[in-house]
Amino acid sequence: MKKAAIMMLLFIGAIITANAQVPDNIRTDFDKKYPNTNATWRSENGSYNAYYTDAGKKQRMISYDQKGQMISNSTFINTSEVPATITTYYKTNYPTDTGYKVWMDDMNGTKSYYVISGTNRHYFDSKGNYVRSGSVTNTSTQPDRMNQSTPPSPATPIPDNPK
Repeated sequence: MKKAAIMMLLFIGAIITANAQVPDNIRTDFDKKYPNTNATWRSENGSYNAYYTDAGKKQRMISYDQKGQMISNSTFINTSEVPATITTYYKTNYPTDTGYKVWMDDMNGTKSYYVISGTNRHYFDSKGNYVRSGSVTNTSTQPDRMNQSTPPSPATPIPDNPK
């Protein structure tokens, strides 16, 4: 019992510490753009990430770099909301994987998508055309923090016509 209590205190302390380490300018910018949200902040891979559920019940992640610039604005979307080309690509190449999660990144009006399945990440342009694949190298960002697979951080905008 003591061990469980100590573990709980350490967990709560880690959350408070993670939230306390976010620079004031980042918190101020976030609060101004997303008022009345109850975000959980994490410092991951050199960025500061706010995870929250918006008024429309969409799960979101907003990432800032160390200078306080927003670098990613991701939203979890249902597979029924993605371009058909992503669904076709995934069903053709991974027919047995039904547990994949799709995130849409929208930075300054430029949309791109990424699919997370286990430790794999697949990137698509704004039209849903496949761009590239990679693996999630920091598996500590994979836990089910928002009742869905958490997006990698941060997402780099992908051009529509990669060379």
